[in-house]
Amino acid sequence: MDNSKNKLIFQTCLLLVRHITHLVEYEKNTGVRIGYHSRIFDSLLHPQEHFVWLGKSEKLSKDVQSRIEHIVPCAYMIETLEGLIKAKKYTEEELAHALQKNWKVAHITKEEANFMDFNLKLKSVMPEDWDFMTGRPEVRLELAGIKLIP
Repeated sequence: MDNSKNKLIFQTCLLLVRHITHLVEYEKNTGVRIGYHSRIFDSLLHPQEHFVWLGKSEKLSKDVQSRIEHIVPCAYMIETLEGLIKAKKYTEEELAHALQKNWKVAHITKEEANFMDFNLKLKSVMPEDWDFMTGRPEVRLELAGIKLIP
């Protein structure tokens, strides 16, 4: 990845961390939790395939319907960042680096997505022992038997 793209992605992640920090402060001051939406990722780095692309399923072909999949679910990333911000254990920059590591997309088959989402119940969560700061983002797909081609 070229340095300018990497820098842009990091700055966008830092912007998101700061935005969520502002929402946490707003909730603290008003008692109102509002402003969160998992689709925020879709518009900030568009198209995501250009910026945070990880690969495509080896099962994809012209005859197979695909869908874009966030390697770590968006709702999970937002919820986790909110908790980490409230815990005040990490700097904004550390959280932005972790977000940059985890904000990846891939194309997978609809069947793979359904298996992961409903059979494994990993639609909007990561495996129980997975850690946002240190874990590998691909673990969820690997549990579903999804192999990516870069």
